[in-house]
Amino acid sequence: MHDFRSVLLSELVSRKKHNPLFSLRSFARILEMSPSHLSHLINGKKNLTKKQATKISERLGLSPSEAQKLWGSGLGDSNLATIDAKKLLREDEFSLISDWYHYAILSLGKLKNNRASSKWISSQLGISVAQSLEGFERLKRLNLIAVKNGRFFQSSESLSISNISSSAIRKYHKQNLDLARGKIDSVPLELREFSSITMAVNL
Repeated sequence: MHDFRSVLLSELVSRKKHNPLFSLRSFARILEMSPSHLSHLINGKKNLTKKQATKISERLGLSPSEAQKLWGSGLGDSNLATIDAKKLLREDEFSLISDWYHYAILSLGKLKNNRASSKWISSQLGISVAQSLEGFERLKRLNLIAVKNGRFFQSSESLSISNISSSAIRKYHKQNLDLARGKIDSVPLELREFSSITMAVNL
């Protein structure tokens, strides 16, 4: 397995930066293990078993492919290693276009007056020319858009991603939340739509 100790320690330090009150005990609670056992794992006094690797990966919200890269082939025949190849393909494709502007470029393809130009895309989305060029070319390589007569359009059916947890999906959601937060102040009320749902649940 890869160096799981540095992975656990790095995750603990990262969470402490976001929340100074976060502790080893808090981390152990999330991973569903005792603080002493987690401490022994980080300090190298105990080794990580396949079962523990599976649980930690699930609790940290890692996708199967991420878990395999993180823990290495030591997972053997665990549940993390058993996954539909088609699901992995969709996940891998999504990870390549998980930055929000890829989907915005696809949406621009629906405009009748769009132009297959990185400068035009940049001006429409407020991103750099380099980003628009990189995103446009990546979508072309994945056969998600096609160009004809100086215009472009989405050449695939509607895109979807399997209902699994992965860092790419979390990044995409966070980027959209950040965009929405910024537009609340910069976009007039009549030009934006913002809604929320509040519900009661039993925990």
